[in-house]
Amino acid sequence: MKNTNIHETGGTMKKIFTLILIIILFTSLLAETKNNKAKKTTEPTGKLAGQVTDEKGNPVQYANVSVLSGKNKVTGKQTKENGSYLIIGITPGEYDVLCTRTGYKAKKITGVKINSALTTILNISIKQQDIETEGIEVIENKDEIVIPTNTGSGKTEDKDVRGGKSNETSYTVDGMSVSDPVKEDTLIEEDFDAEDESDIEVIETIGSTSLKPYRETSKTVSKKGVKPSPGKPYSSVTASSYSGLKAGFVDDNKQFNYFLNFLEIYKRQVNAFPINISERIVLNIKDGMGKSLPDAKLRIFSGNKELENGLSYSDGSYFFFPTEYKRNISKYRLEVEYDCIIEDLIIDRQGKREIDVTLANIQKAAMKNIPLDLLFILDTTGSMGEEIRRLRNSIEIINLNISEISPKPEIRYGMVLYKDTKDAYITKVIPLTDTLLAFQKQLFEVTADGGGDSPEDLQAALDDAMNKIKWRKNGVRLAFIITDAPPHLDYKQPYTYVSALKDAKRKGIKLFTIGTGGLPIDGEYVLRQISQYTYANYVFLTYGEKGESDGGAPGSVSHHTGENFQTDKLEAIIIRKVKEELHNYLGKPLSGGDEYLEATKIETEENKITLDKLFTRAISQLQDYSSIKIPQNTPAAILPIMCSKEALKVNAEYFLLT
Repeated sequence: MKNTNIHETGGTMKKIFTLILIIILFTSLLAETKNNKAKKTTEPTGKLAGQVTDEKGNPVQYANVSVLSGKNKVTGKQTKENGSYLIIGITPGEYDVLCTRTGYKAKKITGVKINSALTTILNISIKQQDIETEGIEVIENKDEIVIPTNTGSGKTEDKDVRGGKSNETSYTVDGMSVSDPVKEDTLIEEDFDAEDESDIEVIETIGSTSLKPYRETSKTVSKKGVKPSPGKPYSSVTASSYSGLKAGFVDDNKQFNYFLNFLEIYKRQVNAFPINISERIVLNIKDGMGKSLPDAKLRIFSGNKELENGLSYSDGSYFFFPTEYKRNISKYRLEVEYDCIIEDLIIDRQGKREIDVTLANIQKAAMKNIPLDLLFILDTTGSMGEEIRRLRNSIEIINLNISEISPKPEIRYGMVLYKDTKDAYITKVIPLTDTLLAFQKQLFEVTADGGGDSPEDLQAALDDAMNKIKWRKNGVRLAFIITDAPPHLDYKQPYTYVSALKDAKRKGIKLFTIGTGGLPIDGEYVLRQISQYTYANYVFLTYGEKGESDGGAPGSVSHHTGENFQTDKLEAIIIRKVKEELHNYLGKPLSGGDEYLEATKIETEENKITLDKLFTRAISQLQDYSSIKIPQNTPAAILPIMCSKEALKVNAEYFLLT
């Protein structure tokens, strides 16, 4: 009996073990199936977004943007009223993108790369159908900007809004609000025969650009396009429509002596108002901890007479130019007020060129959010279409990069548009708003037309910018003047650009100036006066030229800045300058690295000759960067360089007499 019981028990245990094994295998298989489903469900997809415009830069609504794999349509969307589109849920890979719209020539962009968890920005320009273009154009496209995708979704409030319904899902991509229609089949798709491409303009894309948060790198391969028929030109797609505008910028307050020489050399060749800034004293306002104090109120007196007043900039600095006043004044009284505390100081005109003013009883308070007013003073005459289109296309990228700063700034955007006296309007003011979409709506309505003569009425625009825009009294206040023409100075206006400079200084507003295609020397001269006086920069588009440029022709902007300028994409420069101001306001200046000169060894050249070249260049830079005016042919001496290591002392010493 015992043996029988043992045998039966063993058989039962075997059955139980088998059952457990089956359950484990089934559970594992079920878990694996769920994991595979989860992987498929959560596998990151990419997005495609951008704007469709016509050849004049105006938004094209209801255009169909289709993503193609071979000749098969994968997905697509129709553009909104402002020409924008967003296509989500695209499997990573390389696709063709087709844009069609009744009355317009269809355009196909090939080789568009979609990456997982990234948004590819593709802006498309299409032409009216009544323009006859022969052949298929194949152009290398470099305007594919890929940005990290931070996508959230949620339901809108239970009410209808313009362009949406209460049951519609709201998506936010990179801070930009977009909407996904409730029914995909509500889109109006145009019939398109993929076999017939004779009326399609083809753009070939061979590369992508990454934004981290804004640093563009692009590797592209050039391919040959289809030759046009004899006597027929290619259809027009400018390179800068697809690649960011390249620009240079110069700091005329850093290379102060070079700027003074520029003013002296060209003053008889240009039409400009004189501003005597040949003598400059820089005042740095600081708290008791040595931190910069922006928005401090300064008043400068000669005896009991107030000469000027203004606000310190984001880094606590303020520029005083004694040469704007009577020569016989040797001392000035400075009054600095911050948080109801006033500090007095006597300034000796023959003393230091840079003076630290410390308010010992003040400690700079931390700010939760920095107010930032950003104004675009925009020339909207006929030749400015490309620049207007570029601003439309890049404003979200600019906003995204500025907004990432911690603490997040409270940004307001505005515009002053200007033309000339015989145009549709002289100026148009778009007030500062803290809603990006409201600003974008106004920006998308801006068109380039009018003009004709070279000068435009910039002075009227500056009058509005200073007196009609409601600037905040604290925070960072910046304006960017964008133009390809000098100002009219023959209208005998009581309010001139010099008046605007003084008002900007009084209100603590920096006026950055951007010279675009065709700007002549008259325009450069005035724009650099404006930017230098308000402690900003002169920015100029570059077109691959070497050295300086006289401008005055398409694809050529006047710049006489020597070799002391840096180049980058225009958007990157704007972003960099705004970030610098915000970081200065926080008391945490951006690290741009120390400037230095680098010599590359030439095998056939003696070390002494290389060293001579290096130090000659260094001496030239020292002269350019002088804080006081150094007339030409001024005798100067460079003292020996002291070296901490005795073994290197002989090699380190270098004497140069001029």
